[in-house]
Amino acid sequence: MPDYFEFEVSLLHANPRIWRRFLLRKAATFFDLHKAIQDVCGWENCHLFEFCIGDRRGETIAGMPDEEIDEPVPDAKNVKLAAFFEPSGPDRCLYLYDFGDGWEHDVQLRGAVSLDESFRRRLVAGQRAFPPEDCGSYPGYERCVRVARGEESGVDELDGVDLKRWMGDWNPEFFDLKAVKKSFDR
Repeated sequence: MPDYFEFEVSLLHANPRIWRRFLLRKAATFFDLHKAIQDVCGWENCHLFEFCIGDRRGETIAGMPDEEIDEPVPDAKNVKLAAFFEPSGPDRCLYLYDFGDGWEHDVQLRGAVSLDESFRRRLVAGQRAFPPEDCGSYPGYERCVRVARGEESGVDELDGVDLKRWMGDWNPEFFDLKAVKKSFDR
């Protein structure tokens, strides 16, 4: 029987909560977890990332190696999830994405399951839309929410950018589980 980890990933500092729950095979790496989070958030995987114990200054578990950073980061492609999320080990870590915008995610291991069927990953549940990529961190996300609700025009007087046009049909309250499962499940 194939074994899977069940993860719940929540975007920190967002209220109401934005989250996704999915299954990922136990043999996966932290890079596989990163890719799963990117895909389930609707993001484009175009920034650095790392997984840490504790807060932003915590111990790095794995990430994307970067020659410009002084301290080497263990390559997420080489660090197995099972090496960290062992039976008597931690049940959560912090996922940092886009060091400029500084998105922080709580990654919680909800448990391990064995199923008769075999797959790489499967989306189980979630609520609300993750922020648009490169929207400007939490203040930019909050502005996107106000614009989507019609509480603000979204036209930036300094550079003339129309935020509403840039966001397209993004709706902070909408999460289409069925549609995302189609592209996420493998």
